[in-house]
Amino acid sequence: MLSFSAMTLSIVIPAYNEEKYLPRTLSALDAALADTENYELVLVDNGSTDRTRAIAEEFGTKIVDESVHNIGHVRNTGAAVVNLDVIVFLDADTIVRPGVFQKISAAMSDERCVGGSVAVEYLCEFRRARGCAGS
Repeated sequence: MLSFSAMTLSIVIPAYNEEKYLPRTLSALDAALADTENYELVLVDNGSTDRTRAIAEEFGTKIVDESVHNIGHVRNTGAAVVNLDVIVFLDADTIVRPGVFQKISAAMSDERCVGGSVAVEYLCEFRRARGCAGS
């Protein structure tokens, strides 16, 4: 069993034309990972035609390409190139809060834990679906 301090995280972000959302997502990741040393961040570019790739490069994110437009396949492409203990899949329009990765590491340090999820808060300004109150 790995201890919390020894746990390493691989964060995989599948992305297709996410220039509108990606800067805020990556900024939030930077803040949430500020006290974390053992992590890698991989964006899987699914053939974006906008500035998605350039934005990821500006943040120093490792980028891999996947041409098959199937979200499971895109996530698996990311999972295949990472090398650390725990894989966290994160959508390109998700804002993580500081402390979330410490909670994930703590949960995953329990040998009985093999996976999980975290609560997500949907903000109207980020919501893609219709019917968001305030939009």
